[in-house]
Amino acid sequence: MFDCRSITREPMSQNPDQQENKTGTSEIDKIQFLRQVGLFRSLSDKALLDLSAITIEQAVPAKVMVFKEGDPGDAIYIVKNGKINILKRTSGGVDSVLATLPKNAVIGEMAVIDDQPRSASMATVQDCVFLIITKHDFRQLLGNTPEISFQILKLMTERLRTTNVHLKELEASIAE
Repeated sequence: MFDCRSITREPMSQNPDQQENKTGTSEIDKIQFLRQVGLFRSLSDKALLDLSAITIEQAVPAKVMVFKEGDPGDAIYIVKNGKINILKRTSGGVDSVLATLPKNAVIGEMAVIDDQPRSASMATVQDCVFLIITKHDFRQLLGNTPEISFQILKLMTERLRTTNVHLKELEASIAE
């Protein structure tokens, strides 16, 4: 299983154009990617720069369990490349795929915000590159950049609405 606690952030160069990480991506490329992620699309340039500065880029091979349901929520993951499965363990002990998520997906914000264990597991389907934000860094960012808090609220509201639709569909299929 992958452990994000083993990741360390590289010191930043004074010039973000020249700063590259282990996967060869410059800070400017990271900022341009983050601007494409729905959660961060409407953030100011300053907020994106602050966000980029706390992200840790990490490659993870295919078919790796990144975290398991019940694990502590120690980081948020943004899929930069690849595809992941979100898994939920059934009462029979089998992992069932809840969703397959592509590039730009943001995973793990619930556990980082509410200090509860992970509500589902995440496994890579393909080789993936993640931008990872530790719980500590994310909470500091929320305190310093309120506009990100509003975007998180919008994301969680959207997910709750989607869940409500799925529950309604499930209820209708059971009634038939």
